[in-house]
Parts: sequence; structure tokens; C-alpha cells
Amino acid sequence: MTCLLLFLLVGTVPPFSARFERVIIERGTPDTARGRICFVAPWRIYYLVDYPLDQQLSVVKNTMTIYYPEQNSGFVIQARSRLETPLSQQSILAEDPRKTMSRLGFGLAGQTVRNDTTYAVWRPKRPGTNPLARVVFGRCGGRHVLTRVIRKDDRPLSETWFGDYVFIDTFALPTRIEHHRFADDGSRTEHIMTYTMVDTSTAFIDSLGSFRVPNDAEMKRMKW
Repeated sequence: MTCLLLFLLVGTVPPFSARFERVIIERGTPDTARGRICFVAPWRIYYLVDYPLDQQLSVVKNTMTIYYPEQNSGFVIQARSRLETPLSQQSILAEDPRKTMSRLGFGLAGQTVRNDTTYAVWRPKRPGTNPLARVVFGRCGGRHVLTRVIRKDDRPLSETWFGDYVFIDTFALPTRIEHHRFADDGSRTEHIMTYTMVDTSTAFIDSLGSFRVPNDAEMKRMKW
């Protein structure tokens, strides 16, 4: 349901490239990666990682390809649904939530205002068939700043904060996305994604052929 929620709320983001830093903190241990991201809508995302090791990663719809140039090997992962990425999280609410949430079977249950932020609460129209109790969207200054997903037992499933917006054409892009996902045992995994040196020119599109894996590479195929 969470992946479906993210997918249906993604709107049209203009192509861009940027430097990125991704930090994953699990059980108190951080794991950091840095490199360059190239995004071409819809659902084409490429990462050229240069720290801590050289790595090329592409996400096209429901296929993820991970290639290690130094070893000339990698993985091709085929998923049953479109893959969730930090970019899908940051694109939430590019469409009108009144339309997208209705398609997901949610209805607007109410709004509250605290300080400068307006919180819209959406609940399932058929609670008995939905694993979620509610989804909360926070907006401040006309921009989306929070998505909170709550399980049926009233425990959090995920929380995502958005900030440090820049404009790509007329699209407001958050360049810091902090995503917390909560496991059944109460443990939490944090994903922090930041973007710098955002380039809105489309010259990089011609260079995306460099993400093609060589024919002689040893690639393992997996299914999710």
C-alpha cells in the first residue's frame, strides 16, 4: 500500500541532474553514499555513485540494474511493482491529493492547523479492507512538508519530511528528504537524501547511454 501511495501521488517532474548524498541509519549505524543523480520522467532514475565505491544504478519502472565497473559485474532486479526510491518520496503531492487519495480509496476526514502548518487527515473509505488507519499530509507556506502513514493498530508505518525547496521550472523540488520507516518490532530505519548543484538543463540526457551494462558483464538476475 505504501509503494502504491507513493506511485499514484507522483506528478510530472522536469528532467534534472544533481549531486546527491544518501545516508541510511539502521540500528544506530550510518551508511553513506555520494554521487550524481539523473532524473527523466516518467520513472527513469539513474545514480552514478562515486563514494564509497564506483557503482552505476538505474531504476526504470519496476527494474533496477546495479553495475560495478571495477568488477564488471552486478545485478538486475525485477520487481512485481514499480520500485520505491527517494525521488518518488520527494515527488509526493505533485498532483492534487483530492484526486489521487480518492483513487486509493481514502476520504478527507478533516484538517487541523498548528503553528504555520496545515495537516490534512485522510482515512480509508472501507476500513475493514485497508491495512492503514490514516495518512496525514502537512503543508506549510504552500509546500508539502510532511507525509505520515499510520497502521490500523495506530502505530506509525512511515514518516517523511521535505525541506530546502528549489524550483525546477515551475516545480518546487525539496532538496532534503528525511524518511523514517518503522518495523513491526518498533525499530526504525532512517533514510536522509540531500541534493546540491541542481542542474535543470537537459544536456545530460544524451549521456545516459553510459549507464548501459557491457555485454560481457557478469550479471545476476533476481526477482522481488
